[in-house]
Amino acid sequence: APVLEDTPPLPAGYQSGGPGDPAPATDPATGSEPPASAEVSEQNEAATVVPQPAGPPWYRQWFFSNTAAYEVNRGGYTTLNFVPSIGTTLLGIICGQLLFSTQRGAVEKLGLLVALAAGCFVLGVAAHLTVCPIVKRIWTPSWVLFSGGYVIAMLAVFYFLFDILPLRILAFPLVVVGTNSILIYMLGQTVTGWVREQVVRVHFSGFIEHVFGPKALDPQWYGPLTLPTATFAVYWLFLLWLYRQKIFLRI
Repeated sequence: APVLEDTPPLPAGYQSGGPGDPAPATDPATGSEPPASAEVSEQNEAATVVPQPAGPPWYRQWFFSNTAAYEVNRGGYTTLNFVPSIGTTLLGIICGQLLFSTQRGAVEKLGLLVALAAGCFVLGVAAHLTVCPIVKRIWTPSWVLFSGGYVIAMLAVFYFLFDILPLRILAFPLVVVGTNSILIYMLGQTVTGWVREQVVRVHFSGFIEHVFGPKALDPQWYGPLTLPTATFAVYWLFLLWLYRQKIFLRI
């Protein structure tokens, strides 16, 4: 049959299967026809299947009768965190026994505190690099040593200033807090938000902005510094009143 010159070229992969019906294009790599639309949808569904979380392990179901999967504590703490916490407490007991000891002189006590601080600090960094990272939030053993190192160093500085040198009067602000340390800890954990919003902002915001400027309480400027400082000042004045009244919360 004669071929008309103005007939457009046929598309690639065209096969005559009937009058005017183009055949499906073949895959140039395999030479096979593409899968039907139903097969494609089934393949897509199989590829997008989201794996379901595994249930609780067998020992939790057997021994604890718990059918719900374990959810980590919101703060990241686990039961075993009590072990390194005890380590921090023991460091404080060791320092307290050293300071109360009557068999050692003041200079010897200071030297032992400095040595203990340096040893804890070095061991904490070494543990961080080799055994477990320093994580304050979950109180890892390396954090116990690291934090114990610099806290004992601070204790050594205070011991030198207030017990060896005649500068005990400088410790009075710390004495006010230390004589009711349990109380201020409880206040900080329970009513800090209320004191900040209902006491500092309501009664002292005008004074603070007058002294430090209009942006003193702005959270985008100096608020993260001035608000906690003002809140602590309120706590300290309350503790000062308790100190003068000789009211001390002890266990």
